[in-house]
Order: sequence, then C-alpha cells, then structure tokens
Amino acid sequence: AVREEAVRYVAVAAILLLLAALVSTAFLVRTHRFRPWDAMGFAAAPLLVLTGLIGWDLLAVAATCGALWAWSRRRVLLAGGLVGLGAAFDLYPFLLLLAFLLSAGRAGRLAVAGRAAGVAIVTWVAINLPTYLIAPTGWLGFWETWPDADPGYGAFWEVFALVDWHVDS
Repeated sequence: AVREEAVRYVAVAAILLLLAALVSTAFLVRTHRFRPWDAMGFAAAPLLVLTGLIGWDLLAVAATCGALWAWSRRRVLLAGGLVGLGAAFDLYPFLLLLAFLLSAGRAGRLAVAGRAAGVAIVTWVAINLPTYLIAPTGWLGFWETWPDADPGYGAFWEVFALVDWHVDS
C-alpha cells in the first residue's frame, strides 16, 4: 500500500512538473516574439530532464517565465502577481523585481516597478499567511533552517559538496 502511494505521488508530481515545464516553454516562446526558437535552450536542456523531478523548482520557474512574459507585454500587475506566486515556491523570483526596477528606471517609469513590487509582496503574503496561521512552527522552521541548508541536487553548489570542498569561514 505504501509503495502504491509513493508511485501515485511520483506520477502526479511528474505530470505537474511536466505541465510546469510546458507552461514555462510557452511563456518563453511568447516572450520572445521575434525569436521564439530561443526557448529551445530551456525546453531541450538536458538539465531539465535530469533535475526536473528532483524538486518543485519548476513551479517557480513557470511563474518566473510568466512574469517575464507579462512584463514584456506591459501587464505590470500580472507580472508582479506572478513574481509573488513564484517567490511562494522559491525566493529567487523576487530578483526579477530588481530587473523590473532597472528596466522601468531606464524608461523613466519607476512607479511601474513599484506597482509590480507591491503586487508581488501582497501576493506572497496572501499565499504564505494562511500557512503561517495554520502551522506557524512549520512555517518559521523553514526560515530558521533555510540559511544553513546544504545545496540540493541540481544546484551548482552541490558540485563542491560532492568533492568535499568547503570555503573556510
């Protein structure tokens, strides 16, 4: 019974992650209107096949690709919402806000980036607040262990862990 449950979990996870990869690819194709083949670098990457089932990172990737697409279409609020959604899965999508700030600043439209950042933060809080209210210890536990966590499979830094190389503190 436990084995069947594990097989079902992996099957559902594989389907969801495949859908996230397809959504990511579709957003990348649409982001680069005049060069859709650029998305092939993502879609055909061997790393995608090798690490796609290791974690849930593809959900953050899909939201990030969606945010890039929305930003390229001047859908600022949607871009911010997708950044917040992606950051609920993994924090790196918040880095897009810096790119949005630089892009908007270059165009003399800093308020646009501010609106995207505001929506991103509100979205992130709206997703995380119920989890915090239901299980505050578990939610806080992630934030307490996250800075000291070892690199996961698929991370560049795992190479150093594999050869037992550490930076002296």
